[in-house]
Amino acid sequence: MGMYGIKDTTKTAYSYRTIDLSDRSIELLNKIILENKTAKAWHKEYNKDSNFIFTTSTGSPVYIHKINKLLKTVTDKSSFKHKRITSHALRHTHITTLAGLGLPLKAIMERVGHTSEKTTIQLYTHVTDQMTKDLINKLNEHEKKVI
Repeated sequence: MGMYGIKDTTKTAYSYRTIDLSDRSIELLNKIILENKTAKAWHKEYNKDSNFIFTTSTGSPVYIHKINKLLKTVTDKSSFKHKRITSHALRHTHITTLAGLGLPLKAIMERVGHTSEKTTIQLYTHVTDQMTKDLINKLNEHEKKVI
C-alpha cells in the first residue's frame, strides 16, 4: 500500500515551533493517538506508516478542506448556521481568547508563529466588551487601593 499524505514545509520558518498544551488538550490528543493505535491493530487497510495524528479510518491524513467541509455541515445544522466557521476562524478565536485572558502579546505571537506585533494586533487582537469591562474593573480596584 502506498503512502498517502505529504508532510510539506511550513508557510514560514517561524511556523516550526513547540507549543505547550493544556491538560485537556493533552487528554484529547492521547485519546486520538490511542484510537489510531487501535485502528492500526484491527484494520488491515490502515496505513501504519503515515505518522499523522488526525487520520481517516485508513490512516491517511485528514485534509483541511475536509475539516472545513465538516465544520460547514455541523454549523448548518446548528444555531450557528448563519456563521462561516472554518479552521482559520478557530485560529482567530484561539488568539482572541488568549488576548482576552490578558496573556502578553509576545507569548501569543510565539504560540501562533507571528514575527510582527503588527500582524497579531491588526489581524487578531479584537477588543471585546468583556476586556473593556475587565479594564475598568482593574482600574477601579487599583484606585481603591491608592485612595
